[in-house]
Order: sequence, then structure tokens, then C-alpha cells
Amino acid sequence: MKLLPLVFSLITLCSPAFAECPRVTPFDDLPEAHQAKLIQAAAEEPFSEGIFWRVQKGSLTSYVIGTYHLPDSRTAPLVEQVSRILPDVDQLLVEANRDTQSAFETLLATDPSYAFITEGPTLIDRLTPEEWKELSAAAQDRGLPPFVAAKYQPWFLALTLAIPPCAMAQISAKKPGLDRQIEALFADKDLPVTSLDMVDGLLTLLASESLDEQVKDLRKGMELGMLDLDTDLTAGELYFRQQTGLIWEYTLDKVRRTAGDRADEVLVELAEMEQKLLHDRNTAWAPAILEAVSDRPTLVAVGALHLFGETGVLPLLQDAGFTITRLNVAFD
Repeated sequence: MKLLPLVFSLITLCSPAFAECPRVTPFDDLPEAHQAKLIQAAAEEPFSEGIFWRVQKGSLTSYVIGTYHLPDSRTAPLVEQVSRILPDVDQLLVEANRDTQSAFETLLATDPSYAFITEGPTLIDRLTPEEWKELSAAAQDRGLPPFVAAKYQPWFLALTLAIPPCAMAQISAKKPGLDRQIEALFADKDLPVTSLDMVDGLLTLLASESLDEQVKDLRKGMELGMLDLDTDLTAGELYFRQQTGLIWEYTLDKVRRTAGDRADEVLVELAEMEQKLLHDRNTAWAPAILEAVSDRPTLVAVGALHLFGETGVLPLLQDAGFTITRLNVAFD
């Protein structure tokens, strides 16, 4: 998938963890007029602000929360709000529950060829010495030995490099992200937790390209600054400001500013990835979401970038006759 390293963490939000990371906001360093332009562009998308919502139709009330998947202590108010609505809901829908994640991990462990280069040259020989030097340094910063990173398939390595070094300690300590914390609340009450994604779908989404194509995408992502944390850190800050639509506008703007003569080409590829990772998945999820919220009180917890825009989960529910109300979240 094109430019996976550059945007994967944004699209899933799946945004990096920031509890131990500096509160860097490169967006705030842009000229005020430039910021205002991006804010206005984001505002033109429906539901571009907010991460917690009430959805109602007739006598049924459900909830939708926009998440990201890695740990951050600032999610505590959201976890508390979910705890308060827990008596009022009967089920949880997430992108991938523990069982689905475990099945995915088991499959990768059973057949390493999905995630590792098991035959032929490793990345050391598939990249130039300069490229490998940059990539191996990034891997070391995240506690990944370069000789191990060299054997990762690029899609798998990209997921690792999407995590800022300052967040790796929390990952290593197995601190749960927001999705897993919410899932644990439901598990404690013996309430069902259903996956919207399936294992085969995840593999098709992540690992369907040939190794040669993945290497091309990895090289392209490096050229465009995939190891630069500006976008990742800005995404986290904008999430906690509840400006989810602005995350995507900032990403597009960064491509325009950094890709030079290749900006048009990159934006086309970015649009293709947006279609695959956001719009197509929203469409695939739609029947299950609509059935759930039409049957009984439900909490839908999916990546924040899935909520807004013409094909987002919230417009989908609104078009189906649900009344959507934004709920306030007070972050510290």
C-alpha cells in the first residue's frame, strides 16, 4: 500500500502514544494565516471536531467514540466517561478485539513469511547503504536491533517505526491503549465485544503487495520524511484538542510542503490509501454497525479518523436517521 510508513499511524489513529513524549506541535509553528486555512478546510468536513458522541433513534441510545490504539495517560477522562455510560449499553464494537488480535498474532507466528523476509536478500541489500544507515538508526532508537529490522517485511517494519521512541517504554511495559481499556471494562461486566475487522481482511489490507513493491513504498516514505516525528506528534496533540479533521488536513499540507515536484503524485497515492484504509473499511463495517445500534444500546469504538467526512461512521448513522449529539470531554 502506497506510503504506508507515512500515514498508517494517522489513518488508524492508531496515533502514537504521548504520555512520555514532548508536547511538540509543529502545526502551531505554522503562520497564523496558514493555520486558519487548514482549520477552515477541516471545518468543511462533517463531524470534523469531537471524539465522543451520542447517537439516538426512537427509544434506542448508543454511543460512538473515536480512539487511537497506543497508551497515553491523558485518555483517563475518556475511560471514566465510558465507565459512566456502561450501565446503559449492552455491547461493544471495536476494530479488532483481543481474540481477533490474538488470532492475527498467532497467524504471523505460525507462518513468519507474512511479516518477515524468509528468502532472498534482507533489507540491508535491498536498500542503499545511506538508506539502510538511516533506517537502522531509527530501529535502534525504538529498541529494535538492526539485524532483526533487516528481516522485517516493509509493511511490518513500518508499523514499528510509526511509534515514536519516547513511546516504546510504554509499549514494552504492555500498558493498554484506549481501545483495550474500554474492552476490559466490558469484559469485567461480561458484555460482548465484537470485531469489525477480520484476520483475513487485515492481512489483505497490510501485506498484499509484493516485497519489491513494499520496498519501493518504504524508500518513497523515507524520502518524504517517514522518520520525522512532526506529523505523529502533531496528530496526538490535535486528537486531544478533539480536532480530528485537522489531523488529516495537516497531513495533506505537510505532503504539499515537503514533496516538491512530486506532491501531486504523492497526493494521488495518499488518496488511494485513504480509500483503502478509511472509506472502504467504513463501508465494510456499515452493515454490522447499523444492525448493532438498531438492535440494542451499543458503544462503537473505532479510530478517530473513521468518524468524520462524507463516508465517516457518524454521517453513515445520520443518513440512517440517527440523531448525533457531541458529548463534551474535558482533558486535563
